[in-house]
Amino acid sequence: MNSQVAAMQKNDLTAMRSNFSQGTLKMFEKAAQAQKISSDEVLASISRQNNATNKEGAAETRNEQIIGDAATLEIKNPVTGGWDKIPFVKEEGRWKIALDKFMEDILKQTEEPAAQ
Repeated sequence: MNSQVAAMQKNDLTAMRSNFSQGTLKMFEKAAQAQKISSDEVLASISRQNNATNKEGAAETRNEQIIGDAATLEIKNPVTGGWDKIPFVKEEGRWKIALDKFMEDILKQTEEPAAQ
């Protein structure tokens, strides 16, 4: 996680890309195509947004859980003050941030009340 924070602070798109899962990179590519921009522009936007929101650098974390090749880490959201459970997957022997799974979880949570 610290390597991703450092990459965003430096706006190092190559390093940022290496810290995201393949599923997340595909999600970024789809978003870029929909907006008619490059995936680098999507990453740069994420970096700018993170740097504007997280002025202190690394966010506060807690409750790391690892089960096989999947993991979660709770990260304090600087905007809401709440805790976001961020999923990670092990790919190529490294833990990578799985924002695609995070977005899937958010969509499931928003659909659950409507289904009841």
